[in-house]
Amino acid sequence: MTPHHESFRPPAIWRLCGVALLAVVLAAAAWFAFGLAGEVRTVVLLVCAVPGLLLLAVALLPLLSRIRSSYSPDGIVLRYLPFVTVRLARDEVARIERVDADLATYGGFGLRRLSGGGFAMLFDAGPVLRITATDGKGYVVRSAAPEQAVAAIGVPAA
Repeated sequence: MTPHHESFRPPAIWRLCGVALLAVVLAAAAWFAFGLAGEVRTVVLLVCAVPGLLLLAVALLPLLSRIRSSYSPDGIVLRYLPFVTVRLARDEVARIERVDADLATYGGFGLRRLSGGGFAMLFDAGPVLRITATDGKGYVVRSAAPEQAVAAIGVPAA
């Protein structure tokens, strides 16, 4: 069986918002760094440092996030970069099924924690693979070719 690999990036509108927010944060940093803050430099630093760092993190998130999944006879590797990597050996996969999901099905987009343990990794609506591990944890990952992914791992689809 041939291994199957997939990779997803956030939608273009998310990346565009990230770029716009990054531009605002960098403009504010330049304003401060080049002394345009004037006499209130200390006040600006104290008031803007923490929110500025938080905004920088939020701006970079849609630019750096990726969902990558690999399916092979050896097992499954699910990655939500830069945060989570899940590795399941073939014998740890109890069930795998293709379902259609929208963003409301799993509580939104991005990396979502599931109630029984495990994660949902979604950027958009469409076909997903719902993987149940032998320890009872569930994993949901977006797939453009779910039938090929299921065939690559060799576990009968539910």
